[in-house]
Amino acid sequence: KAAARLQDLLQLREVHNDVVRVRKFQKDDDYRVMWKSIRGERRVVLDCPPGMLVELLNSSSEFGLTGQFNHIFLTNLETYTDHLEELSADNETFAVNITAARLLLNPDTPA
Repeated sequence: KAAARLQDLLQLREVHNDVVRVRKFQKDDDYRVMWKSIRGERRVVLDCPPGMLVELLNSSSEFGLTGQFNHIFLTNLETYTDHLEELSADNETFAVNITAARLLLNPDTPA
């Protein structure tokens, strides 16, 4: 399901020779393992279910993924329901650029 939503992103490598890494995780997984495996990445796309975004982002700060030169793109259609005010943010450790978007499928496009 997520791969279908992110199909265009996954095809970027063919056009730009950029590396696109995909990690799958579940709500009860240890997020630190994932964050450790992508430590040093500057651009991260998060496609996660509602209700786990704040916990996921808070766990990323100890791995240097929330600095001022990092960018996190959120694909969750319901990001506004995730209580982002609960992020353990301060200007030094949580200066990451977070962008949210709503992805819509065109119903007129043939399958």
